[in-house]
Amino acid sequence: MSMLMRKILKKTKINKLILNNKVSYKLIASTINQCDTSYSLEYSRNVLEHLSPKPSGSSYSNNEIKQVVYDLQIIIPAYNVEQYIDDCLTTVLNQETDYSYLVVVINDGSTDRTKEILEKYEGNRVKVINQSNKGFSGARNTGLQEINSRYLMFVDSDDRLEKNAIQLLLKAAYKNDSDVVEGGYYRFKNKHTIISKTYHANEDDIKALGNLRGFPWGKVFKSSLFENIKFPEGYWYEDVIFSYLVFPRCKKSSTISDIVYWYRRNSSGISFTSYKSNKCADAYWIIEQMLEDMKKLNIKKTQDIYDNTLKQIYLCFARTQLMPEEIKKSLFTLLANMIHSEFTDFKTKKKEYKVLEIALRNNDYISFFMFCTFY
Repeated sequence: MSMLMRKILKKTKINKLILNNKVSYKLIASTINQCDTSYSLEYSRNVLEHLSPKPSGSSYSNNEIKQVVYDLQIIIPAYNVEQYIDDCLTTVLNQETDYSYLVVVINDGSTDRTKEILEKYEGNRVKVINQSNKGFSGARNTGLQEINSRYLMFVDSDDRLEKNAIQLLLKAAYKNDSDVVEGGYYRFKNKHTIISKTYHANEDDIKALGNLRGFPWGKVFKSSLFENIKFPEGYWYEDVIFSYLVFPRCKKSSTISDIVYWYRRNSSGISFTSYKSNKCADAYWIIEQMLEDMKKLNIKKTQDIYDNTLKQIYLCFARTQLMPEEIKKSLFTLLANMIHSEFTDFKTKKKEYKVLEIALRNNDYISFFMFCTFY
């Protein structure tokens, strides 16, 4: 089923009618072949490796936190953004704030005028690093290699900061001694056409996992959270490090109601283009790698991490739904085994994940397919 059709079904709520009507459910389910018993773990893994081999990158690292000089270090990866980088840096450098900050821009092998534009900004508050192309993760990791600030912020080079973002986020961070503080954001397109607005209530102390959004921007982090963590290079969907490796280690998290970030809608980004690429297999590989890295970092599995894994499994299906049946059934075999082997004693209390959980634990591909397609 195409992404457009799924969106139409959800918007019109026809998807719920299909799931709740026994006749329509059985009719559609009868067209799906149950997962072949010959789909062993070895066979399934070979199918996925043939589609797109598992990258070798890990999130375990030894970043050096030097003597604290700044309140904030802002890391901006930049690749072929000649049309956006001026706007981005203007909003970053024109902040209305009492706090000190350093901007580290990593020119990730740009082939357009990005490098030339960045040269005019290099100075007291801006450090430019030029490197061969390593992708988003590799660029951010370069910025993490030398940290000399109490807090960190990530900004994408085609996005913008609200004029008082640093002041508002750091004020809350210092007030509450927060490990992470997140604010609201605009989604926009073209120059400054706002598509939507997303914001929080003011909360001084909340649980990070389940309440904060799983992407790097729009927040500040204590630098110490990244002392042993980096972005996994070679993977798509690398932002899941936050829900598996960063948020579980946060002792205190806060939110503010103010808008602090402008996120540009990019129709050529991975979110829009990944469905037809073999690299969508990373939707599985990245979960597997996160569970491995959790062990290296001595992060214990919790109910929240289990529920988040069920959510990631749902997203894994969404990201691979246009792949052939052999791929989807192989993924299901691997995902079901992951739940059996990694989360043996866990059981979700979230109503929205109950059907998914039962399907995985019963190795029921049809129920899994129906839930992920129509939920």
